[in-house]
Amino acid sequence: MGDKGIEKFNGEGFHTWQTKLRGYLMKKCLWSVISIALEKQAEPDGVHTRASTLKASAQYLAKDEQALGIIITSLHDNYVHFIDECTHAHDAWNVLESNFVAKAKRSKVSLKRQLYKITMIEEGDIASLVNRLKSTVMLLTYIQVEVPQDDKVAILLSALPPSYDYLVTILEEKEPPPPFQDVINSVQAEERKQRGSLTPSGGAFLTTSSRGRHSPSTSSTGRKCYECGRMGDVEKDCYTNNPCNKCGKKEHPPSQCYSNGGRSSEKAALAEATKARDLPKDQLT
Repeated sequence: MGDKGIEKFNGEGFHTWQTKLRGYLMKKCLWSVISIALEKQAEPDGVHTRASTLKASAQYLAKDEQALGIIITSLHDNYVHFIDECTHAHDAWNVLESNFVAKAKRSKVSLKRQLYKITMIEEGDIASLVNRLKSTVMLLTYIQVEVPQDDKVAILLSALPPSYDYLVTILEEKEPPPPFQDVINSVQAEERKQRGSLTPSGGAFLTTSSRGRHSPSTSSTGRKCYECGRMGDVEKDCYTNNPCNKCGKKEHPPSQCYSNGGRSSEKAALAEATKARDLPKDQLT
């Protein structure tokens, strides 16, 4: 497999790219040409050390060219112009540092504002939210701005939409505050739970395990009782076989029982029950 080098710098994450580039140059035994040059820059005038001696050698110059070539080819086309004038690897290194490290430091306030403004809409994705938060925290870390764990937890919870309010309240009340990764795990579990209660079309409905008696799939409306043949009845509640819990007799529901105060006679109750069963009235005695 060929050596593909490192990912090209595209203007984002300079510190990470610079660290990878240094590691790659070390792997190729070329980092010394930059470190020696940096060492020479720190030498007092008139002092000749190992750095001064090595910098003049042919071997050093050959490695310097190789290192410069790697730096150039590790830049995206839009950023090559920054080192157009550089003839040595350490010059290119210094130019890139002066431009992009300084730029990162100037963006400190902007990054902090970006971090505290992170939010998620109801239809959003927790993974995307967490990635945005972590990326911004990482950019701040590159410019020596550390974000405490508690702050990251607070920012994540504040970014959640109202449907997570119950979970947010629980996590806020925990003492000591849970670690950031534990909070991420809890939020992702809640997301899976909420998405499990949605139909494929996105409508909010109860899942099968949580349906009540009156949900559309289990409602008695439109069903025929196998015992009495009435529409809208349920076998277990059918009063053809189940006695009234007020008088102990069958063929009428408790709401139509003659002993319920609103019926004057058992015959009236039977008439009401018969009527409910759609039987002809002339069958009444």
